[in-house]
Amino acid sequence: MDYSVLAAYIGVFLLAEVIHELGHYLVGRICGFSCREFSIGMGPAILSIPLCGTRWKWRLLPLGSSCDLEDFSRPRKGEKLAKLRRLAVILAGPGMNLLLTLGLLLAVGGDWDWVTALMNLDFAGTLDCVRDLFPLKMDRLWEFAGLISVCLAGFNLIPLPGFDGARALGMVFKKKV
Repeated sequence: MDYSVLAAYIGVFLLAEVIHELGHYLVGRICGFSCREFSIGMGPAILSIPLCGTRWKWRLLPLGSSCDLEDFSRPRKGEKLAKLRRLAVILAGPGMNLLLTLGLLLAVGGDWDWVTALMNLDFAGTLDCVRDLFPLKMDRLWEFAGLISVCLAGFNLIPLPGFDGARALGMVFKKKV
């Protein structure tokens, strides 16, 4: 197995996660939330830089990322748009992943049959197209990036505790999740 290909695919996966968290970060900052920490990876921090009121950390394991917004779970007193602001921040992560997929689709082009199958709700056809992406090859890297990004958006919208979907439903139904 070519380890440079595997490293590239892990990098693409991390890129999709970072773009997801950057969506939360950017919309959060626009909506007036400050960010204590933005972490790339998991585990102990190997690099930490304070910049623009945020501590930016690179962690040991290149999987996962997080954005810690201050006062996000507590609405400001008397603010009518608090729920809408928080909902925008929650949906910004999956939204960025969908924009990344669209951007890759337009920029790279290629044979993205899984997009057509998915949009037609042809899940068996989608799985067949995904199966064709393996074994991992460098010429299919950006197609894989689009797939990972759209899957990350969909996965995060599942209404389970800790996911963006549960937080969004909690906002709509006024429950802390």
